[in-house]
Formats: sequence, C-alpha cells, structure tokens
Amino acid sequence: MSFLFTNPKKCVAPDSMGQSNRLDSAHLQEVSTRLVRRTPKLEAYMKPHTFRLRPAQDLFDSIEEFVKQKNIQAGCVLSSVGSLTHATLRLANRNTYNEYEGHFEIVSITGTVSIHGSHIHVAISDGEGVTTGGHLVSGCKVYTTAEIVIAEFEDVIYKRELLENDSGYEELVVYSA
Repeated sequence: MSFLFTNPKKCVAPDSMGQSNRLDSAHLQEVSTRLVRRTPKLEAYMKPHTFRLRPAQDLFDSIEEFVKQKNIQAGCVLSSVGSLTHATLRLANRNTYNEYEGHFEIVSITGTVSIHGSHIHVAISDGEGVTTGGHLVSGCKVYTTAEIVIAEFEDVIYKRELLENDSGYEELVVYSA
C-alpha cells in the first residue's frame, strides 16, 4: 500500500475500490511500528550510513576512505545525489579512462563496496541533459556537494578474486561473516 502525504498530520491510503481512507499520524505510527516488529532481522543485518562530501573532494577516493574508516566488509551504494566539475570514468569494454570537464549532475551511483575492494558505477548528466556513465574511478571532483547513502551488510563479507575460467577481472565473491 502506498501513502500520499497531504500534510504532516494526515495521509491518504487508497482502498481496494480506489476510495481514499484518511489516516491520522497516530494510526500511521502504529502501522510503522508493527512493520518494524515483523522484520527484526533486517535491522540486525543491514546498517545504513549517510555522509556528505564537500567541494573539490574526490568522489571515489572519499567513498573508499569512508568504507575503510567504518570497516565495512560488505555493502552497497543505495543512493547518491550531487554534482561534479570533473569526471573520470572507465567506459564499458575499455582499458583506458575518459576525462570530462564541466558541470555535471550525479544522476545515479550504484555498486558494491568493501574494505576488500569496491565496484561502483556512476551516471552523470551535463547542462543539456546528455548522460554518460561507467566505472567510477579516482578523479571525479565534487562541485557543490555529494550526498551518499551506503547499506552495510553485517552477515556477509565481500571480496574480489580472480577466478579461473571467468572474466579475467577480479570478481565479487561472497563469504559468510
């Protein structure tokens, strides 16, 4: 069921006939509490981290440093917004990096992170809305801000290993914690 918030004290929940049932904040809090009580293991295994980068910080290096400081053995980038003045990307099936100068919006970042190695992709768009994306590497400089949300998974460990008869790259291997 989805909720459309109309003001801080009320929200609207469509019923099965498409009619709206008004719910007050006390009822909504009760529903939220019941949902949390039904999923106790989610909280035990997934720990959220949110942080912000400032102008001129390196996007990839800062994410890697945060992962090391928090000793994150396994995680993923859930969300990120912000902007860049310089981008360095490794595009698909290339061994070299492409450099981009200008002002770019971070449209999306996704990937796995670990103190044992991360694999992150980014999509950026320019002032005309032209979008490009690829592997996030060192060299992407924050323009105004970058807000990053990472989920840490405490029941597994991510490692990168070169596997026989595979892609030729160090690939993700998941271990129990």
